[in-house]
Amino acid sequence: MGEVIVIGGGVVGSAAAYHLIRNGQAVTLVDRTDDGGLAAELADSLFAGRTLSFDAKQEAAIASLTVAQVNEALRKYVKPERLVLAIAGDFK
Repeated sequence: MGEVIVIGGGVVGSAAAYHLIRNGQAVTLVDRTDDGGLAAELADSLFAGRTLSFDAKQEAAIASLTVAQVNEALRKYVKPERLVLAIAGDFK
């Protein structure tokens, strides 16, 4: 098996990484809390005319979602047949 990169260390990303690892998958979890990512996010926010309060409101809205609401959004917007799994590396 190749390595899976999970983007986002929030509840969903961490849960996905956890289950993948438990099933023997190699996982890299990328989160925005690294300094470079944070600097890029701040620059993007400044460019868009947003403050950190915008992010706080957005994160609060996401945190208030129910499992049913998340599942409904996934069913509506994620089309598994259109996803691409790219595996790269030296597999000896």
